[in-house]
Amino acid sequence: MSRHVFTHAQNSIERLHEFLLVGARLTPDKPAVVEFAGNEVGTISYRQLERRVEECVTTLGDLGLDMGDRVVLESDTSAAAIATFLACSSLGLPFVPVSPETPAQRLLSIIDSVRPALYLQTTEGRRDGIPEHGRCPGARPRGPPAP
Repeated sequence: MSRHVFTHAQNSIERLHEFLLVGARLTPDKPAVVEFAGNEVGTISYRQLERRVEECVTTLGDLGLDMGDRVVLESDTSAAAIATFLACSSLGLPFVPVSPETPAQRLLSIIDSVRPALYLQTTEGRRDGIPEHGRCPGARPRGPPAP
């Protein structure tokens, strides 16, 4: 994508997800995300990423979250996590990224400080000891696993 085209598109963008998905309009088949899984390297195009974001928007929208509700996403840097971050941005949901390597006590401190409406984690990284609905002040159920 030429610098001029990118700069022009950038000037008309107001939110993070719009800025990061401008490639879906300009270069839909170019790689947007490079993922490493073991010894395998895979790419997700801007078009594919945009579709994943739309799916996440639908899923998050169905949970009844309101603009401004905070979301904690404990995940790696996969395409699914990036799509979830962008979906949060498009819905006006502030998100707090947390590494799966964050010590449990630190994670509990983050949850206590942020008081998220939703806490998401990957299915591979399930943790014990994270408060369920009703035990984490201000929080709703953990919700579905991050895609």
